[in-house]
Amino acid sequence: MKKVLLETPKPCLIMGDFNAHHILFGCQTNNNRGNSLYALIDDFDLCILNDGDTATTVQYPNRNQSAIDLALVSSALAPLCEWHVHDDPMGSYHYPTVVALNVKPSVYEVRPAEEKYIYNKADWSKYQELSETRFCNLEIHGTEPIDLYNNFVNILYDIRAETVPKQTPQQTLRVMRKPAPWWNQTCDDAVRKSKEALKEYRKSPSIPNFINYKKLDAQKKRILKEESINSWHNLCTSFNRMTPISRIWNYMKRFRRIGSSHNRYLADDWIPSFLDNITDSSQLNEDYLNDILDQSVENESNSFLNRPFTLNELYIALKSRKDTTPGLDSIPYMLIKKLHPNAQEMLLNIYNKLWNNLAIPKSWKTQCVIPILKPNKAANDPSSYRPISLTSCLGKLFENMLKLRLDYFAETQDKLPHIQFGFRKGRSCSESFVSLISELKKAKLSHSNVICVFLDVKGAFDNVNIECLIKVLHELNLPRNVLIWILNFLHDRTLFVKFNNKLHGPRPVNKGTMQGATLSPLLYNLYTSQILKYVDTSQVKILQFADDLLLYSENQNINTAINRINTALAQLHLYYSNILKLEISSEKSKVLVFSKDTFVNSGIKINYNNDTIPIANHHKFLGVVLDDKLKFDKHINYICQNAMKSINVLRSLAGTFWGSDPKTLSMLYKSIVRSHFDYSSLAYMNISSTLLRKLDVIQNMGLRIISGAMRTTPIVSMEVENCIPPLSLRRLQLAERFCLKELSCNNDIVLSNILYPAEVSQLNGTANISANTLISGTLPEITTITTCVKNQTRDMYISNKWPIYKCPYDTLLNYLDIKCHLNSVSTKNEFLEFLNEKKDFYTIYTDGSKSDLVKAAFYDPQMKVIKCIKLPSNCSIFTAESWAILAALSYVNTNVNSVNILIVSDSKSVLSALCNCNLVYKQNYILYKIKDKLQTIGKCIEFLWVPSHSGIVGNEIVDQATRQDHHEDQTQDCKVPFTDYYQHFKILSKKLWKDYWNITTVNKGKWYAELQPDLPTIPWYNRFKYTGRKFITTINRLRFGHCLVPAHLYRMKIVADDKCTHCAQHNADINHIIFQCPSFGIQRLTLVSEISDVAEENSISVPRRVQDLLTDVAFFMPLFKFILNTVGKL
Repeated sequence: MKKVLLETPKPCLIMGDFNAHHILFGCQTNNNRGNSLYALIDDFDLCILNDGDTATTVQYPNRNQSAIDLALVSSALAPLCEWHVHDDPMGSYHYPTVVALNVKPSVYEVRPAEEKYIYNKADWSKYQELSETRFCNLEIHGTEPIDLYNNFVNILYDIRAETVPKQTPQQTLRVMRKPAPWWNQTCDDAVRKSKEALKEYRKSPSIPNFINYKKLDAQKKRILKEESINSWHNLCTSFNRMTPISRIWNYMKRFRRIGSSHNRYLADDWIPSFLDNITDSSQLNEDYLNDILDQSVENESNSFLNRPFTLNELYIALKSRKDTTPGLDSIPYMLIKKLHPNAQEMLLNIYNKLWNNLAIPKSWKTQCVIPILKPNKAANDPSSYRPISLTSCLGKLFENMLKLRLDYFAETQDKLPHIQFGFRKGRSCSESFVSLISELKKAKLSHSNVICVFLDVKGAFDNVNIECLIKVLHELNLPRNVLIWILNFLHDRTLFVKFNNKLHGPRPVNKGTMQGATLSPLLYNLYTSQILKYVDTSQVKILQFADDLLLYSENQNINTAINRINTALAQLHLYYSNILKLEISSEKSKVLVFSKDTFVNSGIKINYNNDTIPIANHHKFLGVVLDDKLKFDKHINYICQNAMKSINVLRSLAGTFWGSDPKTLSMLYKSIVRSHFDYSSLAYMNISSTLLRKLDVIQNMGLRIISGAMRTTPIVSMEVENCIPPLSLRRLQLAERFCLKELSCNNDIVLSNILYPAEVSQLNGTANISANTLISGTLPEITTITTCVKNQTRDMYISNKWPIYKCPYDTLLNYLDIKCHLNSVSTKNEFLEFLNEKKDFYTIYTDGSKSDLVKAAFYDPQMKVIKCIKLPSNCSIFTAESWAILAALSYVNTNVNSVNILIVSDSKSVLSALCNCNLVYKQNYILYKIKDKLQTIGKCIEFLWVPSHSGIVGNEIVDQATRQDHHEDQTQDCKVPFTDYYQHFKILSKKLWKDYWNITTVNKGKWYAELQPDLPTIPWYNRFKYTGRKFITTINRLRFGHCLVPAHLYRMKIVADDKCTHCAQHNADINHIIFQCPSFGIQRLTLVSEISDVAEENSISVPRRVQDLLTDVAFFMPLFKFILNTVGKL
């Protein structure tokens, strides 16, 4: 096979029955032939078109399916290819595999489309002006809320029609050149100006006109190149682990202007059945609902839910919204964000009138469903489609404001059970599967048995019973008006299905939470929040992540665990079926048994509603494939399959001497390849080193693609050169961050499983995580790492609730009331002028510093008071600056009688954060304390940012106070935010990596270690304006010492001898090519001249060795030119 690949010209497409088994092809096992073929695929930079999931052989009773029919393609051809397996084997043991090669990438068919607006060409200045004048005439008083809302929308339509150009729909099919996705108005203008200049030159061929034309033409080329590069970079940053690989391929095809041969316009005869599955026309019991609503009362804990909404809430909601496809009203968030502030205030008034009257516009209750075909499913089967809903952006904006209140109410009033981890701030999948796996490992050590039941709720969100939901919300103490609004919002909805640009429907909907609605996840969490009241958890434990539900029980006696689980499932059935009206699919649910007894599964029977739940040996829970032996081999194979699909993307973007720049490739690698390793690393970080090496192999592939290195290049060298740490170190960093977060929020359900008891914590918390640990790849248990982290974070801020939920609701939203002057002063004179305008203000200066010690200080020039406070050593400069402001506010509250206070700070980051409306759980808790103090202090406080070290006397005095060695007050109140410890553990990680680097370079990568003795902060190529991949690859290979010189090729047994192909001398290494080969004497003179010029320009000595040339980036370009003019490539 290797000989065939060597003789086959590139690019190539190779298909056939290779009879090679490998899990990354889609087989269930590996064999020697599969491993050898996989290595060849990597060596020759081929992409595997097989999706890794679809089998290519027919399954027989005595033979499993496999994927031995492979399609291999050169990376340059991969974006042009579309691969699928035919469903008819035609009498053969193998299904036919089909590869469609799109050989006409420049044209595509445009079908009749709906009317669209081109928002990137809108006149937003005119839009704002019109929105200011048109909406001021809107009469609020005396108009019905729905009519008022409709009038607002109609005015919005009129303004859009005048300011946003429209794309005229084509009435007939036509073929046209596919537009570039990065093309914008700037490109249009550049091309237009260039054409006009050319036209003028042709009309009047003078020298000035020619110069003007060449100038504008060069400018056009530069703009087009920059726009395409910037757009591609922005696109790459948007990719992550959750981005489907098919979507990334589609984006790449669009950028390369490659059309798709796939016919998206399919028959739609399956849509009526699809609509039947997702709609319901049953009526609600109004008498029952009225009885519930009449019992609802308003009290102190929920009264804020009924209040009119504020501008703060509107702006917070608006800022949190990203531009998404609008509903059938065709109003995107962009139109709302670009409104004049007066118009936005008008919208808020309309929202409040709707809220007070409990009125909901029809467009908010109308959803447009887009059916998305699931992978490898039949296109004519209604169950093969996943419904994705589009709803009104104006409606979702209001929902977001209401959700902000309901979320605060639910968290502060403890309405959600501690076992629910889904769709909650500060909680994630990691807590769920780490808690489970930790308990399973403890049970394994104590030789206990664990029965786990993973339950599948049928259409959870779609089948929420509205009557039951209102009853549950009433029991959770939500006020009557909120209940009525939610009822009106969910009841009597209308649904359309959009397919092939055609609307099907409408259909009435009276069940479920609206697909795509902002409130739906929170409502579902509240709907199932009373599970602990109905299921006895004294002997059984429960974990919830939205609609993913897990019950498990541990006991030395397997029969006892079985009985407990069956009892709990009977209780759960009563709760889900009778109370919530939800169904659980026994067929899709799974049982996993973790036991020391190998044959224990045969006697186990777990029932739900008299149906037996099947027992499996593995199951995917929240993206982690758990197996009953906790080996995680199936999970590692699952990760490898997904990561290799992303590696194919990287291969198609860059070859050795062509393609994307390494900065973009590195960014893509981290977002679409390494993210697969990161997500579940807490689950598998201490499994067999043999399995972990499978992940290392994939990272090594990625590193070679990024840097253009040869296969023989030492891995440790590529890791350092690309500033991408070993995966074992990456897993340790993620584990430490996870532990910091859990220790800070004091999450009992997680800490009880991952923290040693107090009496053994000191003994186990000192595990030696050294460089040798990284080499082996296997880390200590999460329990040990957690205790290690706890022992190093004695001063950490710990709270049972995140700071965002400890702050009063009104205080949380008062960012608009905080007066910060961030751009008023840039010089000393401007400051004095500003101070003169604020004569009535009492001025306080604050500052924070971090060098050997961390200090916060404030200075009162009126009373000549300086206060300097020593903070814990792990506090960040941000925390020090924040604490200085908090201390100044406390001082003002008790010692200053003046009502008007001006606090002057040189920390723009702290002041910006105070004025920021982002409500995130990681926010520094001191900021919330400052906001609370501002709310209760009863004075007019204003903040002013001044540049540091600009001669402002008060700022210089307080800055000096933080640097002098005088007596400071030691505060016990300041605790370190858990995010401040990131830097501490980052420093420890870097030291660990440096030790690892020093140990491994004793035997490997000695040449590179001499060039790069320390770890770089960023790769050298990030400092260069991208000049071509060949330049970067050549320099990288020279720095690695592994390149296409005869001496290295001979050492690798690739060529017969080490003679120079130009002068026939032996030992033709890098030094020979650059400094000794007599064939390159003239080119060498040019090299020496350019090197001397660079050395003189940078005031450094002229290098005498190759290693010296490869150490300083200033010499890279002359060296590359020499290689280009001599051997051509390395």
